[in-house]
Amino acid sequence: MFLFFVPRKHSQYEKGKPVAVQFDKENVYITLADGRVIGNPLAWHPWLANATSEQCASVKLYYLSVWWPDLDNGLDIQGMMQGIQPRLIPTK
Repeated sequence: MFLFFVPRKHSQYEKGKPVAVQFDKENVYITLADGRVIGNPLAWHPWLANATSEQCASVKLYYLSVWWPDLDNGLDIQGMMQGIQPRLIPTK
């Protein structure tokens, strides 16, 4: 399992902000400032499943999302909390 932690200060209004990202062989997990951990199968995010550990380590944590600039893609926190599987766009 990989753990990428970006320390952040947060107020009582920012409890739903992501503070850490973890991976195991099958899932991606986001830890929120209030301690909740949400996750999705990596199969839902092939762009992330196929990324190198260096690409995964280059992560930006925003109020409602997690963004990997090297991959030009990210995860929506609200969608993850609702269990919404993202649409996969076929490649040519």
